[in-house]
Order: sequence, then C-alpha cells, then structure tokens
Amino acid sequence: MEDTKSGAIIIAELNKLLSKMSNHRISPEMQKLIKKYTKDESVNIDDRRIMSQLGDFNYKQSEAYKKFISRFGRDFHHVTYKTLINVMEDYYKNHPDDPIYKKSDKTKPREAKKSTALAIKYFQDNYPLFEYLINDRKNFDVTMIF
Repeated sequence: MEDTKSGAIIIAELNKLLSKMSNHRISPEMQKLIKKYTKDESVNIDDRRIMSQLGDFNYKQSEAYKKFISRFGRDFHHVTYKTLINVMEDYYKNHPDDPIYKKSDKTKPREAKKSTALAIKYFQDNYPLFEYLINDRKNFDVTMIF
C-alpha cells in the first residue's frame, strides 16, 4: 500500500476492526506511519503558536472582551484592535515610568495584532490603560481611523 494519507486512514480503520475482532495488532513501524499521515493538518503553524500563547485563556469570558464588544459591537474590524494596540504602545513608549498604567510583558504587541484572541489577551494584560481608552469616546474615537 502506498504511503498516502488516505491509505494510512484506511489502515487505521482496519486496525480498529482487527483489534475488536481479535488480538491482532499492527507493527510499531506501521503505527508510526499511521500517526504520521493521520495527524490533524487543519491546524497550521500560526494557529499552533497562537494557541500556545493563549494557553488556557478564554478570551470570550474576559472583562476586556466584554468591554470591547460593548464599545464596538460584535462585527468589529481587525483595524480597530490593531489601531488600539498601536495607541497603547505609543502611550507606553512615551510614558515608560507611569505608575498607573504599567505595561505587561505577557503578550507582545506584534503577536497581539495577528488574531482577535491574542488582541483581547493583550488588552486584558494591560487592562487599566485599555479601560481608560475604551470608556470614553474622546480617549479613543474609532471613527477617526476609517
């Protein structure tokens, strides 16, 4: 049989049937081959990196997500959170010793711009400044960026 993903899937299914019917097992080399070709390839490298950075953080349950949704609605554009991250980074660059709005090093801004989940994690990590900017329209007016 060829070393293809479809062939490996067929062998895996046959292995399940054989193991139910008898004590027959496939050789360890064949099991490695099956694992190689039946890996979940729907998750790409960027998705894996994002998932590893998020850890067990559920962004939809965070305070930052609730505030963000209440301010911009559920159909917000990615430019909105990217711009807000840029505004926050400019503030941190210009006020590095501010005792009220301290920058967290948990989430990097460059990575935070790649997905909504990481952006919300960045906002949650830097919640005091995020809350200040998001609460009042004069602090961050989203209509100015479109």
